[in-house]
Amino acid sequence: RGNGVSAVVEGSGMLVMTLFLSREMIAGRLTPESMEELGRSEAGRAEKLKASPPLLQRALLAPYLLGQAFILRGDVSRIQLGAQGADFDRLFRDPPVSSEQLLHPEKYWDDAKRDLPREVKLPDLCGTLGAGWSQAGRGDLGEMNLAILTSPGAIDPLSPEATQPAAWTNEAAAGWGGDRWSLCAAGDRHVTILATLWDTPADAAQFDLALPAMEGRRVTRRGDAVVLVAGDAPERAGSLAAAALKALEPPPADSSR
Repeated sequence: RGNGVSAVVEGSGMLVMTLFLSREMIAGRLTPESMEELGRSEAGRAEKLKASPPLLQRALLAPYLLGQAFILRGDVSRIQLGAQGADFDRLFRDPPVSSEQLLHPEKYWDDAKRDLPREVKLPDLCGTLGAGWSQAGRGDLGEMNLAILTSPGAIDPLSPEATQPAAWTNEAAAGWGGDRWSLCAAGDRHVTILATLWDTPADAAQFDLALPAMEGRRVTRRGDAVVLVAGDAPERAGSLAAAALKALEPPPADSSR
């Protein structure tokens, strides 16, 4: 939810700035020379951003660029009207809870299509690696960051595409349902376990097939779940993946009468 609030706040700022610039240009108070100077200044910042890792780029840029489109309900033609007061009330009262909702605004704004993240149960499996191993971190990635695994690449913040959600995701990540990662560490050795759930088994298969093969990476799929294990204990990757998949299985139905 913290990311959702950030997107609302930063997106609001971008929306106000965009409205101000467009109205100043229409009124003739913003000259072409001023716009050119602003463009050169922003281009310098953009080059530095493009040199940073894709994950960092997205963390820095998404709240601004995606937030603005999200506040406009995914329809940039609404920009001259701005966001409605009732929309802002709703956004701050009940902010978006996933990057999926930012990338697909209808999954937030349209109650019939509203899509909340699925709970992903990933227990601490680090101890099964042996003595000295412990969990060093855990969290989730969301659709926007999982897209990096299947289609890495920089986002050019000055390009027209940067404000379009489609530039931040792809078909392989679009069926995201939920995810959880765990980082295990023992000295300078590390193992990452990523457990993901998808809307359908077909979505899980699409994500699985889109992941490039890499040395030290093990990918296992069962139904609508995909587990990825990578790092410095390849001999244990299979057992870790099996344990993570088992944790993702729904509990058996209660057959008691």
